[in-house]
Amino acid sequence: MLDVVLAQVIGTQSVNNQPENHLATGPQPGIMGMVRDTIFGSKRWKSTGQVEPANAPGVLDSLNRQGPGLFGSQRDREDLSEFDRRSAMNSLTLVEPDSPVWEVISSFCGQGNERQIRARFNLDGADYSLPVTDPAWEERCDWLGFGFHDNSKIEVKETDRVLLTVSLDEPTFATNPAGECFKSVVGVILLPGAKVGGTKTQAEPEVERK
Repeated sequence: MLDVVLAQVIGTQSVNNQPENHLATGPQPGIMGMVRDTIFGSKRWKSTGQVEPANAPGVLDSLNRQGPGLFGSQRDREDLSEFDRRSAMNSLTLVEPDSPVWEVISSFCGQGNERQIRARFNLDGADYSLPVTDPAWEERCDWLGFGFHDNSKIEVKETDRVLLTVSLDEPTFATNPAGECFKSVVGVILLPGAKVGGTKTQAEPEVERK
């Protein structure tokens, strides 16, 4: 997280639900292409450094978005047909709810004891429960048992800032032939000790325990 990556792209690959898409330059074709990529490195992605946590607010705060809606509504998904009439403005957004709660459940798509981490949070009056697919954050929550956990259980201090990168995902047609684009938390950015001088006054999320 906070890595700066350079990607060479061929051009835009916009679709109605993901207008920012670009087509990245892929590996060179053929055996000799593979050899050249191995020796010189693939041009597809290159790391160019990292934003230091102390400097991150200057980069991220301008991207931070207010609620209550995410991608046009307060639902956990958007019907793909909605974007036939109007293209989505974006498919990635950054939000900073206060004190998100982390829920560990059995994965809807998995079998046996496969787990899913969900972020439950309140964004300017709207309640959300979205799956977390950030591998580093899943690993951080790996030791948690099933149920609800606040930030203190995973060593996140009250003074820390927790920012969520929310994605409008590719459409799935499993339960809706017309397609649905689910919303998920694809990145969790933790800025330790960054809330010096005050915090937001957003209400704490109300978590219903069943």
